[in-house]
Amino acid sequence: MAGPLAALLLLLLALTPRCTLAVDVPVETGFQFNGLHSDFAQQFYVLYTELGDTTQLTDVKADALPSELQTELSANSLTWSDLPGLLQRAFLWDAGYVLTPAHALAKVYTRCGRSMAELVVPPKAFERAGCQLRECVLPDGTGFHRSFNCKAAQLSRVVQCAVDAADDNSAPAYAAVWGDGGEDDTLPEVTVQRHAYLTDGDDAPNLMFALHMTDYEVSYTQCPLTPAMVIPCAPYNLVNQSRFCAPVPGDVASTWLTKYAADHKQDKTWLLVPLCILVFLTFGTVAVYRYKSALRDEARREVDLFMRENRHLFDNGAVEAFLVPKRKGKGRARSARTARSSRQHRSSSYSSSSSIDSDDSAYSSHSSADLDGSEVSLSYDDGIQNAAAFEHFDATIGLSASAFDPLASNTRMNPLQNGAEQSLENEDLTPDETTARKNEMAIRGFRLFESHRKIRRLRIPIGELQLLRPLSRGTTGEIWLALHSNSQVAIKQLVPEKRRLLPEMEMFLAEIYLMAQLKHPHIVTLIGIAWNTLEHVIMVQEYMEGGDLQHFLSQQRSNNNTSAAPGLSPVVWALLLTGCFTRRIPCT
Repeated sequence: MAGPLAALLLLLLALTPRCTLAVDVPVETGFQFNGLHSDFAQQFYVLYTELGDTTQLTDVKADALPSELQTELSANSLTWSDLPGLLQRAFLWDAGYVLTPAHALAKVYTRCGRSMAELVVPPKAFERAGCQLRECVLPDGTGFHRSFNCKAAQLSRVVQCAVDAADDNSAPAYAAVWGDGGEDDTLPEVTVQRHAYLTDGDDAPNLMFALHMTDYEVSYTQCPLTPAMVIPCAPYNLVNQSRFCAPVPGDVASTWLTKYAADHKQDKTWLLVPLCILVFLTFGTVAVYRYKSALRDEARREVDLFMRENRHLFDNGAVEAFLVPKRKGKGRARSARTARSSRQHRSSSYSSSSSIDSDDSAYSSHSSADLDGSEVSLSYDDGIQNAAAFEHFDATIGLSASAFDPLASNTRMNPLQNGAEQSLENEDLTPDETTARKNEMAIRGFRLFESHRKIRRLRIPIGELQLLRPLSRGTTGEIWLALHSNSQVAIKQLVPEKRRLLPEMEMFLAEIYLMAQLKHPHIVTLIGIAWNTLEHVIMVQEYMEGGDLQHFLSQQRSNNNTSAAPGLSPVVWALLLTGCFTRRIPCT
């Protein structure tokens, strides 16, 4: 678990520094957009930092981009739709692509060795080519120029670019083919326009392309209200193509793209957190499932091996196979003698039990006097007596080994090897080891108890029980009136001084096993079982307001009341059913 989690954390740490690296876009100090250059990429970035973004180029689809542009976007882990509108324009301009009136992309070539920032034709060069220009003046006194009369043959000698737009059949533009000027807040919306017209006395067509900065241009005979550059470009198919090459990439657009890619990744870094959590949870779920599956398989193999080795103990579903170590030789003879005496003692207990604690007495292998005078710890003989009691208990209620589900508990139960364990009286065992052995036997018994299917179905949280008052107390057990789900119930538990006695705990669990098997309208209903520790197990039963049977009969005897005889019929049926179930009374 720790390995994958550490790997995910290292991945986050590795990505974060990459995303937070400072990238500076090289913007010139005192940059002005005044028409003396065509560094539109830098103008786009300045507008992006000062005025915010503008709309994206929705007319340009991602699949319409040239392959080299798609490759560059992929190298930066970006898509066309990820880019803001101004970065889209700078990205296309720096690569030498402009829009036609039909919203298609046209390739722009520059003089070899030049970038797209060096396309401007100065006014003096325009005049040296034999072209006429018009002077325009704004109300604030700012002056700029527009072409007035110029042939394509003259202008082609001074142009710095060529446009591959031979397939463009759009209507010719009757606007100026050249112009200068600009303002700092100008947003260049670059489109390429065809300028094709006939001159007086010359049948040869004048074909020239021009890059316009605005969507709508006034006629070439007028001055616009806002200065904007118009950059003439020759048709690429009509020039010496060896002199025109793909533009040299500029620093601004490429650096801006890298910076935006880094910022974009940083903005999406938070997505790694739920992704990592999802991956970790998925891996953890698979790991836990495989771990649980391995535990179940191992538990199944261990239980199968144990049941094969102790087949003789499970013929009647003997629970003592998990509680009492086996012993050969001398111990077996003593086991038989002790078991016979235990059965005789139990028989006398059955006939003499009459208190509210009679259930405990009926299944206990020791009288209260014996328990008071004996040690709290369990000896080997005590274990044999418990085994005999469990043997009788299993035989009477028909509990089988298949009733136990070893896969219900996550705790592993190491099976005892038949005849291989040493007894608790072994001289080699220290007192601490003997105590640990006794505790192990008790814990194994409780694991079987809590893994029983019926016990699991009947278990209720101990916090749902509210004690009200004590009803009665016997030698080993006590009964309280309590509340559960706003209903009165009777709870039975061992008295505190008996809860650490292994024999009493085992017999109380056996009593709960028996009550879990009984279900009849004339028998007190077992509502549930609750526990929070090995020593504190509570049996929750139906509350009978009339008290126990002994108390009821004593009252009838003292009052010489015979009218209640018909009401005793259910009681007689309950006694008959219980006797039949425990095989004390023939069921035929």
